Amino acid sequence: MKHRKLLLLTPVIILTFLYFLVSYSDLLPDGLTHESFTVIMIFLATIYLWATEVIPLPVTAFLGIFLLALSGSVSLADSLYGLGSRVVFLIIVGFFLAAGLTKSGLDKRIAYNILRHTHSEHSVLLGVILITSFLSMIISNTTTTLLMIPIALHVMHKVRMNNEALLLGIAFAANVGGAGLLIGTPPNIIGSEALGWGFYEWMVHALPFTLIMILLLYLSFIFYFKPKHERIKKHLVADLGPLKPEEKKAGLIIIFTLLLWVSSPFHHL
Repeated sequence: MKHRKLLLLTPVIILTFLYFLVSYSDLLPDGLTHESFTVIMIFLATIYLWATEVIPLPVTAFLGIFLLALSGSVSLADSLYGLGSRVVFLIIVGFFLAAGLTKSGLDKRIAYNILRHTHSEHSVLLGVILITSFLSMIISNTTTTLLMIPIALHVMHKVRMNNEALLLGIAFAANVGGAGLLIGTPPNIIGSEALGWGFYEWMVHALPFTLIMILLLYLSFIFYFKPKHERIKKHLVADLGPLKPEEKKAGLIIIFTLLLWVSSPFHHL
């Protein structure tokens, strides 16, 4: 294992050698500054480390930030600028909501309700794709995926079905559904600002295409994964009784957050 990691690190070592060779031998092409060259080399090394996962992904991310600041190619403030992005905080909040969903047990209750209203692997897949697509229209597709994965894991533990189809269905449906409404994903906001569109204009133009894409996604999954129409055995899908206090609190917080996101075009928070 150690030899394999050392082998995978060889390209990084070569990049480092080339960096110092070019930097201190005056071999830079005309028009390319030393700072720009440094950023390019750090970028290539970071992408390679992410792709190979020789070191943990978060460590690689912070290493890239550290090297940018240490090399002087950008200022410390500029190297940390990305951590102030609203997209980063949306993802962090998504993790918080998903953790609350799991900790309170609300994910288990939702999973059991999905199973009670579906009768085959085919209908489970359809239900998950529709729920994920709808949620992704009103909240970030990343947050939607974070919320749906714990629910899918409970479904997978209770019934036998194609786990790849279920998890990929969530990932794909979150991306497809996110295009439907302006607040579904940050790229929508960037595109709408360029076009001068508001919430209504985006919905009128994008929602019909999104519904078609959801249908095509479902049909493609049927063709590729061939889910069964046989009745699934819903063993251990017990009655969880009335909502517990922690489930109610988690549910209210999640709903309140979703309502704030959906109404953001009006209150601008």
